[in-house]
Amino acid sequence: MEKKAVSGVMLTLLLIYILTLAFNIQPVKAEPRTIYIRADGSIDPPTANITSADNVTYTFTDNINESIVIERNDIIINGTNHTLQGADNGTGIDLSGRLNVTVKNIEIKSFAQGIYLNESSNNLIIENDVTNNQYGIYLENSSGNTIFHNNFKNNTQQVFIYTLGNANVWDDGYPSGGNYWSDYNGTDFYNGPYQNETGSDGIGDTPYVMDANNTDRYPLIYPYGFVPCPDVNGDGRVDILDAIKASIAFGSYPGHRRWNYSVDQKKDSAINIFDLIIIARNFGKTYP
Repeated sequence: MEKKAVSGVMLTLLLIYILTLAFNIQPVKAEPRTIYIRADGSIDPPTANITSADNVTYTFTDNINESIVIERNDIIINGTNHTLQGADNGTGIDLSGRLNVTVKNIEIKSFAQGIYLNESSNNLIIENDVTNNQYGIYLENSSGNTIFHNNFKNNTQQVFIYTLGNANVWDDGYPSGGNYWSDYNGTDFYNGPYQNETGSDGIGDTPYVMDANNTDRYPLIYPYGFVPCPDVNGDGRVDILDAIKASIAFGSYPGHRRWNYSVDQKKDSAINIFDLIIIARNFGKTYP
């Protein structure tokens, strides 16, 4: 009888253990499916939300939740401001071995690598939002690429350069500027090609340095395409009322009880001294 009782207890414990394992199994994130732009110009699968009339310009027709591998040179990928979204793994756009490919107007988010270049050169990456990826852009054995007017926001690492010694271009000169980097902490007190003339110009006073061969000489203070409006309360004038609203929201962030989206002049999801400086510099100005 005692042996039966012990066996029953052991069986019960074993059953509990098995059930515990079953309920603690974590789902594996599936790798994003893949869309290919083949070397012959075709789109695989043909049902993907991409179209091309000439096998040169490829245009998004809707948002895409797959990875894209480019196998063709001398083409343009235009996202027309649609989103390419992953599941926190995989690669957004794979440009391995590519030459003269332009990637523009895409919001690339939630991948392990937003954009991947390997043995790639003379590519142009412009006017994209690259956000919330592990690596915004990952470069390996790649040089001579031009990358500017993109917004790199809240990536775990904005840029990862696997192979040192390869130089790429990260800005379009002055006053056109380079990229917006959400982790850039420089100031904007000066202007000019050497950032030594008094007066702000929307370009950081110091460069954004990735390594000895990769530097954004003219990092953007605001996200590309965004124009700040220091008139926080929308009454057409920057005055003490705007300053009061800014001081109340100081130190807040989205979800905080004092958060005020209009005070976040840099649109970096944090209200800090940089936002207050922008409002102070425009004190007394009127807006239509």
